[in-house]
Amino acid sequence: MEGDYNRIWLRSEGTQRGRLTDGGIGDVEVLYGRMKSAFFDFQGGIAYERLWGRDRKASRFQGVLSLEGLAPYSFEVEPALFISEKGDISARFTASQDVLLLSVPSCS
Repeated sequence: MEGDYNRIWLRSEGTQRGRLTDGGIGDVEVLYGRMKSAFFDFQGGIAYERLWGRDRKASRFQGVLSLEGLAPYSFEVEPALFISEKGDISARFTASQDVLLLSVPSCS
């Protein structure tokens, strides 16, 4: 196997409704990844999630364990397990596949 065996992953995602005072949600994950096979990384780290708005504000830290990789038939999969600072357990599963919609012939 070639390539990096140890990686640091930084992920961020969020949404904002209208102006800053209208509210939104955002999260940041910092993960350590270790290559387990040519197509899969095992990851562990922390996540911070924040919800804000006019009437409410909430935030939480979570521990994260996940696996990221390329499954058969070119599906990119990412199952993740989250454990909050209060002991709440949640999970997420993301899968995607790229599809070629149009192929343009090259001129030689």
